[in-house]
Amino acid sequence: MRPKEPFDKAWKYKNSIWLVWLFVPFGLTMYISFLYIGLKMKRKKWIIAGVIYSIITSQAFILTEFYPDDHIVSDLSIWLLIFGWIFALIHGFLARDEYLHMLSEKTYAHPVHYIHSPVTSPRTHQREKKNPTIVNINKATAKELEQLPSINSFLANKMVAVRRDIGHYRSFSHLIESIGVKQHILEDAKEFLIFSHNDEFDRQNKSVNLNHASVTEICNQLDLDESFAKQIVNIRKKLGSFHSLIHFMQETNLPPHIVANIKDRITFNATKADREHNPSRTPHSGRIVDY
Repeated sequence: MRPKEPFDKAWKYKNSIWLVWLFVPFGLTMYISFLYIGLKMKRKKWIIAGVIYSIITSQAFILTEFYPDDHIVSDLSIWLLIFGWIFALIHGFLARDEYLHMLSEKTYAHPVHYIHSPVTSPRTHQREKKNPTIVNINKATAKELEQLPSINSFLANKMVAVRRDIGHYRSFSHLIESIGVKQHILEDAKEFLIFSHNDEFDRQNKSVNLNHASVTEICNQLDLDESFAKQIVNIRKKLGSFHSLIHFMQETNLPPHIVANIKDRITFNATKADREHNPSRTPHSGRIVDY
């Protein structure tokens, strides 16, 4: 049976059981929750919070023993316990997201406990990763990356997301450094990865004319999110056509790093219909090399 992926619902619920201690009446065990996550993640702030909540709980027992029930000290002690309990409930749910995020990173950073689960036999693992093929890390989708050994959906999506931010991966060491994992995690997948990016063939034969390309073509050939592709097409429909890289940047307001990543793969060849739609403009043809 394949282990649960980080951040699915079942995984979240399973690793949030420690919140149960916060719901014991009057917060008598609220400190246990914070001591547990603090010690597990080695976070001083949660350990300190656990100590503080334990003091709040203890003072209620101690002071009510020394003062009668109708004494103001007893009243203040009980109210402190109640308010401390309410605050601990809020604090616990706020800490939950950070705890789950830290736990997830810790989990996939040690694949022997996660990707290669002890309960998963080699035969089962082979069925899950059927006949892995060589993929270009700079063009592969998350689904394609998941077919490689030692790469689950969480890691595959992170690789694609980071690639989108930095443009491309230069080498295996650059990949490891960029996504922030240890080398042995991707060692099994290394032989199936190539790092081709913007070679001469791509530059000469796979340019995208942004005055004609569809949303799907822009997404697939430029590796852009669908939201950006739709934005480009919608603005083009309003304008008629883009005339240059500067014109394109001014009208779309795309982030500079995205424009820098695609500028060598786009053209703005205007048709006769485009020119008639904007007669005052002088269209520029050919590939944009720089700006």
